[in-house]
Amino acid sequence: IMLSSLTQRGADAAMKALYLGAVDFISKPSGAMEINNTANEIIRKIKIAAATRHRLKKQVVQPIAQRIKPIKTTVNAKDALGNLVLIGTSTGGPRALHEVIPKLPGELEAADLVVQHMPSGFTRSLAERLDRLSALRVKEAKNGEPILRGCVYIAPGDFHLKVKRLGDLSNPRLRVNLTQDPLVSGHRPSVDAMIDSVVKEFWSKIVTVIMTGMGQDGAKGTDWVKNKGGKVIAEDSSTCIVYGMPRAVIETGNADRVLPLQNIANAITKMVL
Repeated sequence: IMLSSLTQRGADAAMKALYLGAVDFISKPSGAMEINNTANEIIRKIKIAAATRHRLKKQVVQPIAQRIKPIKTTVNAKDALGNLVLIGTSTGGPRALHEVIPKLPGELEAADLVVQHMPSGFTRSLAERLDRLSALRVKEAKNGEPILRGCVYIAPGDFHLKVKRLGDLSNPRLRVNLTQDPLVSGHRPSVDAMIDSVVKEFWSKIVTVIMTGMGQDGAKGTDWVKNKGGKVIAEDSSTCIVYGMPRAVIETGNADRVLPLQNIANAITKMVL
């Protein structure tokens, strides 16, 4: 578990540590009022780390620089939206995202929306790191920007990632709608909040992926995805750092595929065809 400052350098170091095997990080308290909250957070995350230690030993990950060649693509505003891939994850998520997103092809016929439970100040560093390694363009979502095929939008910390539709259902165009509405399923950003917004505004193909994390955020949302004819992938317990969110999805009966982390990118690619 890493204790990180809210500076850009601190955020970059935290993202690197998470990729290399750290279970989680805690942002340094900014004042005396936050010390008690931070102490409780440290205790909670130590307990999580203790429960997941055996999983970390099983995972051997090659350095990204040796495994994936960075590719740059240019996305123009005229590109059609295509389909949507919704990804939700929490504890262990940055490492999982490093395994999935760089494996997605640059010509993927979809836009990708990602909710990673993470405090404000760290998601931009995560997006920048993934962008350097991916054929898709990866960025921290900005309010009001168009959602385009070939782009991955990561929810900023402390903001729900929602969408607004422009045009009619036969030719949907979506824009990012960031809100600080109350917590949903105990989180902001919330996977359930993202899914709820998408299924109300978007009627083309939706693929939802729920990966490692504690709790049940996203499980309720997969009910809505299935009701709209979408597909659901849940990460298998064998590769989860914390088998909470995927298990909750599997228990609903909504998972079309239950896959180890290394097989998820290929499944996404096939499902959006």
